[in-house]
Amino acid sequence: MGTVYRAGRYGERILSEEYIDEATSTQVQPPPEVSVNGYGYQIWTGENFFLFNGMFGQNLICFRDTGVIIVSNGGTGEMFQSSPFYTKTISTFSDHGSPVFSEGDADGALYLENVLKSIAFVPPAPICSGRTAKRGFFARLLGRNGETPEVIDPLLKYSGTELIADDMHAASAGLLPMMLQATQNTYTGGLTSVSFGEKDGALTVTFDESGEKHVFKAGYYRPETSDLDFSGEKYLVTAAGRTAYNEDGDEVLTIDVDFTETPCSKRLKFIFRDCGAVLAMTEKPGGDFILSSVLGVKEAFSGSILLRPILGRIEDDYLDFKTERAFSPKINMKYSDGQNRK
Repeated sequence: MGTVYRAGRYGERILSEEYIDEATSTQVQPPPEVSVNGYGYQIWTGENFFLFNGMFGQNLICFRDTGVIIVSNGGTGEMFQSSPFYTKTISTFSDHGSPVFSEGDADGALYLENVLKSIAFVPPAPICSGRTAKRGFFARLLGRNGETPEVIDPLLKYSGTELIADDMHAASAGLLPMMLQATQNTYTGGLTSVSFGEKDGALTVTFDESGEKHVFKAGYYRPETSDLDFSGEKYLVTAAGRTAYNEDGDEVLTIDVDFTETPCSKRLKFIFRDCGAVLAMTEKPGGDFILSSVLGVKEAFSGSILLRPILGRIEDDYLDFKTERAFSPKINMKYSDGQNRK
């Protein structure tokens, strides 16, 4: 779509230049509290870009001067132009001094690569195991000791651990975000266990939901890609993990799972304790978005004579509690061997 609206063609011409000019030009100027940009034919317009801006971090940004097109499926709970991704992208690529890019342009590709490196997150260095591995011939030729510390993925320490759900609320908990469960009618059978393994040097996580197993890889700060199947509905996901300690001294493993072709993401936080673990799950869009939407509807119909008695019985605190339970469950889990961890 970005290619069509930027050049009017996808192979052959589809849209006329006149229509593109009109569609991507300001037809209406919204109030400043809504947006600093103009609005064309359902397209936001800026000084040197135009934007298809969807909910939950879904954006398609086209830069007129350089020809750069950027697409995102952000998986955030933010509405429209409040997305930090949108703000960062505009400020980074709205550079009038940038070169104009074309297909097969090696210099342009190198320029873009350097820009991406300048804004990329640099993860902490992996830890060394204390063991050593032989270095190559040239290292030994240059007089070094011929050995270098063996680098390991810090997440692999969890390989071999299995956690069994020991909580009545596990019956409604699952890996697939609630928004996707509801829209695709693929509800979880309930969380039974979570186990950790290793494949191709990366940590694997297996969610067993009443016999239906979902296995994905998680990289240390850098996402690993996997394919998941939920009752015939297939999803491409990426997952990245990290470890830390909380204020109580408990070891915490956090894994962010992005369902890349949707606006949904899930955060899995495993809090390891001596006698078991707690799995705290949150997702975006999450309960806060649903709750604000429901309360907005409630407020809108509060003046209705017919609905006022019914709405008056629905306490806001009760709605908050139910959405929190559905979208941010905390599941108590025990170690599969029944032993404590010291």
